[in-house]
Amino acid sequence: MSKYAEIRARITDLQKQADDIYVAEKKAAIADIKEKIKTYGISAAELGLVKRSRAAAAEKPAEKVTKAKKTTKAKSTAKKKAPVVKYQGPNGETWAGGRGKRPNWVNEILAAGGDMDDYLVS
Repeated sequence: MSKYAEIRARITDLQKQADDIYVAEKKAAIADIKEKIKTYGISAAELGLVKRSRAAAAEKPAEKVTKAKKTTKAKSTAKKKAPVVKYQGPNGETWAGGRGKRPNWVNEILAAGGDMDDYLVS
């Protein structure tokens, strides 16, 4: 066996050993983490594993959640930017391309073998 082949075989063996050690250490780490979560009553929100709004709601008293909802509602009524029109259909229909469900007129054009490049707005 050539020196190169011997080294490649050793690399393969070492990689297998490394993979086995990684799996064993990961399993031990997960068990340790689960034990600490149970012992200290740690929540997903405290670990930062929940979206900010859910985490904030879980930590705030009920009265503050109500205030947060009012703030959120006020933000949702703010004007949103209108999407830039990318395509215009044969009857003047428009589509931003990629936002939301594909309009029926686009589906019809594609089903008929049409090319959307023909409908690009310049």
